[in-house]
Amino acid sequence: MEILERSGDTIIALLNIEDLKDHEQINESYLAELTRKIKEDKEIKVPIVVDKHSNVVLDGHHRFYALKKLGCRRIPAFVVDYYNPDIKLNCWNHFVKTEEEREAVFDCLKEHNFLTSTVESEDVIKTLLSSGQAILGIAARNGGNNFFIVQSEDKKQTFEDALKCIKTGLSKELDYIPDAISMEEAMREQKASLVMIIPTVEKSDVVKKAVEGHPYPPKTTRHILSKHSEYPVPLRNLMSEERKD
Repeated sequence: MEILERSGDTIIALLNIEDLKDHEQINESYLAELTRKIKEDKEIKVPIVVDKHSNVVLDGHHRFYALKKLGCRRIPAFVVDYYNPDIKLNCWNHFVKTEEEREAVFDCLKEHNFLTSTVESEDVIKTLLSSGQAILGIAARNGGNNFFIVQSEDKKQTFEDALKCIKTGLSKELDYIPDAISMEEAMREQKASLVMIIPTVEKSDVVKKAVEGHPYPPKTTRHILSKHSEYPVPLRNLMSEERKD
């Protein structure tokens, strides 16, 4: 680790890319766009955020993969203590807008042997998710608002499996909103026809996923961090010696 700047508890450093572990998958189309932009700029403007204990990437997965694609050996990072209580971990809720997409979600779940059943409210969904009795919660607009839980028939499927099959069935990335917004509010403000919520994710889960090499689907975690300013670093400073030209 080569320290570039230190101010109080904030450290900006150059880290070896191969030492880092990702905890979340990326959107390939956005990765291609970002890689092109960084290559044109010949610099990365904002460092990623990395836990100093585990080398897990907390924020900046697309920048991380873009620099790997560009052949960089090192990457600038804000190095933080993940277990600092000031760093909050929330999640994203996913949604679809059209009636056709709403019906396709239920068809995908049925086709892949997930079990769905109705419940009374969003509060019931959250209770069943937290107790492990459900792997996914759904609010769907069909006349009124209807609430559902999704369960694994063989007890082995996870919310990641459910989101993957839905994304594959729709052949598109899912839209997303912060989990602080209620399902009913999402349907009202985003004009969503169906909203999905996942179980609570803990920091230890994030580290475990990264260490084991089984990252979450895109836009699962939402880390609330101190606002980090730009700290541009030229790409030539991040390449191996033979590629600096």
